[in-house]
Amino acid sequence: MHKRSRLNHLQARTFKFMRTVEKRVAPRYECEHPWALLGWNGDGSFQSRPALIVDFSMTGIKLELDWVPPTKHPLFVGLDMSESTGWIPLTTIACDEIGRGKYELRATFAEPCDYDFFKAVVYGIEN
Repeated sequence: MHKRSRLNHLQARTFKFMRTVEKRVAPRYECEHPWALLGWNGDGSFQSRPALIVDFSMTGIKLELDWVPPTKHPLFVGLDMSESTGWIPLTTIACDEIGRGKYELRATFAEPCDYDFFKAVVYGIEN
């Protein structure tokens, strides 16, 4: 095999291996407290509805909803707990219907994830 084609072959194999390696910059965590609220400012008042946290990291979140979230208002996520950890602004990546009236919202945190929010979701610790 020619030296240059061998190098291309090795690079292609290496690239193929690298694609299977985790690409995320932040690890995903299991949620001890999976219930959240998704909120937005709309129609003159702040509104919120329940959501289920499916996937969570320090950089983003995946929520399962049984309703269609608004698309024309910025979204915020908060916890459905007796002690509020505050609202964290989100940047929506996508919202897809996953069947049977369920929707999957994928979003990144517009600001760094609040550590109290992180502890409450991952460990179930209230403020």
